[in-house]
Amino acid sequence: MDIVDNYTNIKNQIAKLNKDACLVAVTKKQEVEKIQELINSQENVIIGENYVQEFEEKQKELTGNYQVHLIGPLQTNKVKKAVSLFDVIQGVHSFKLAQNISKEAAKIDKTQEIYLQVNISEDENKSGFSIKELDEQIEEILKLENIKVLGIMTITFNYGSPEDVRPDFIATRELRDRLSSNFGCSFKISMGMSADYMIAVEEGASLVRVGSSIFGSR
Repeated sequence: MDIVDNYTNIKNQIAKLNKDACLVAVTKKQEVEKIQELINSQENVIIGENYVQEFEEKQKELTGNYQVHLIGPLQTNKVKKAVSLFDVIQGVHSFKLAQNISKEAAKIDKTQEIYLQVNISEDENKSGFSIKELDEQIEEILKLENIKVLGIMTITFNYGSPEDVRPDFIATRELRDRLSSNFGCSFKISMGMSADYMIAVEEGASLVRVGSSIFGSR
């Protein structure tokens, strides 16, 4: 499997629909050598890691120009380390977590970029704000110092068919548009993975998170 070709082909597919949409290469459980090969082949690669401790070890070996996003769940006891390691933390699923991130970022004089995770499918097995919770709390989140909210992210219910996810992607886009209008900003959306990233881009994704279609199965 040619990782660089896969990455380039997916990036080109995305660009045909939206030249501004970004590809996040999900590197969970992937060998450092494979990740380094991708970083060496491209400019400004964005990689996505699920686990703080796993990336802490990988980071010691990786070199070059890349950005790293935490795309997995973040536990309270890992916030300090996450703030020190990651450019962007995507899965901010509660006001309390946002507060803790702001507090730890202040200690190192950093403005931590984040996405607010929305449970758009109302899936009991997924973390994230409900739409109602986000509407009630986002104003207070935006007031927190030392964080910058870039937008919203979602991990949808695991539907049987990729096309079945489209209504959730539409709902996420509509939520983003409403929040952007209400607060006078241009929020981004992180949504879509290997099985449905093209549908996500069609429905307004700013970032898609793709792993197996680039690196193959783990």
